[in-house]
Amino acid sequence: MKLKFSIPVKFVIFTGALITAIMIAITRYTAARERKLVFESFMKKGQILARDINNMIAQYYLKFEKGEKTSLVPILNVINVMKQKNPGVEAISIISRDSVIIAHTDANMLNKRVKEIKGDIKVPLKHKGKVLCYTLIDLSIGVIKEHLKKFWKKMFIFSLIAVIIGMVLAGITGVFIVKPLRSLIKEMEMFDAEKMKEFEIKSPDEAGALSDAINSMLGKIKDKQLSIYKKLNEEMNIVRDVHTRLLPDKIPEVSGFSIEAFYQPAKEVGGDYYDVFEYDNKCKIIIADISGKGVASLPLMAMFHAIVRHIKIEVTEPDELLTLLHQHLKEDMPRGMFITCINAVIDVNTKKMKLCNAGHPSLIYYDSERDKLETIKTKGTPVGVPFLSVEKYKSALEKREIQLKKGDLLFFYTDGIIEAKNPDKEEFGEHRLLDIIKKNTKAPADEIKDKVIESIENFTKGEPQFDDITFIVLKVL
Repeated sequence: MKLKFSIPVKFVIFTGALITAIMIAITRYTAARERKLVFESFMKKGQILARDINNMIAQYYLKFEKGEKTSLVPILNVINVMKQKNPGVEAISIISRDSVIIAHTDANMLNKRVKEIKGDIKVPLKHKGKVLCYTLIDLSIGVIKEHLKKFWKKMFIFSLIAVIIGMVLAGITGVFIVKPLRSLIKEMEMFDAEKMKEFEIKSPDEAGALSDAINSMLGKIKDKQLSIYKKLNEEMNIVRDVHTRLLPDKIPEVSGFSIEAFYQPAKEVGGDYYDVFEYDNKCKIIIADISGKGVASLPLMAMFHAIVRHIKIEVTEPDELLTLLHQHLKEDMPRGMFITCINAVIDVNTKKMKLCNAGHPSLIYYDSERDKLETIKTKGTPVGVPFLSVEKYKSALEKREIQLKKGDLLFFYTDGIIEAKNPDKEEFGEHRLLDIIKKNTKAPADEIKDKVIESIENFTKGEPQFDDITFIVLKVL
């Protein structure tokens, strides 16, 4: 799954927001405190400045107070020099006790009377306990604001650096935190459900605990799977046993013929069926393959077996047997399923064979007189196809008659042989089967059977097969 927001990204965003909020709170608090300290500092300096001015002008003002002829220029010079030396001061004035401006840094304000003697800083000049005048200092708001502006700028830069460093550290921390989680995710993406290998995430934190919890869960799932598999395997063995019991225990000995059969069940329950029986000098051979594998095919095979056993004696023509099978099965055939089969009836005395094929792999026939191996292709539709009526089904069947001779060979088989696969997933194919039979046409039936089995085993190299392998070899003696 593609991540929209990874944990490190979320961690960085959250940390950035948290640090920003903290820095805003700190800045607001610090700014308020700084504002207070600045005003207090300016007031304290102003008080000192006012007292210094009083000390410097005291002698001049006493002479002025006593009415002696004296100039106020020294006083004006003092306050102007002091203002220039102190940029935080907006204005300095000396006001008499009767509210007249004696000296002012702004010449336009001289000799004016004020209604109220007030300023940011007000320090009286006293002599023998008597107030002679007042030194007033007005602080420069612009200077104070400029000072606070510099403070805000420093705090902004400091906060920005703090946020950036915090976010970088948060990102590194987030990556470090999710590293074991990412390892766990990678292992889960590569998880093999068949092997159920435990995750090897060693971490002392929650990631390690999560890995241990998943491994514990996998162990429980594995135990449950083993229990289910064991039970299912037992049930499948029962099904396979039932399937095997539907097949003949042994092939009957028929005069003038050597018949061998082979059946190998698949890894799963297959749908192959065969039977060989003799009655009233007639040897009847039927081999079939039910479409679809697994347990679902077993009930259908049981029905097929029951019908064959019921009608095999009274029916002597292969097309009649297939037609009766179709008639009985088509109404009960599960949707999407059908049965392919070949039915051959051989007259033991005359060795004449009658054959019908209902959509099954073609019979392989070796004509000893002509020394020719061929496949007998006849038209026919699988048994149980629901849309075909009994009449149409029978009319679609093609019956073939072959006069068998000494040395002739018949090979009936299901598609499990030609669809057998090797480890490279390559199929055995009809051409390999024909090649084996062609090389062994003179051999007895049991040897041909062994050669075919050996060839399939050498080809598949132990690869599990998912379809039954069934065949019947008939050699005319």
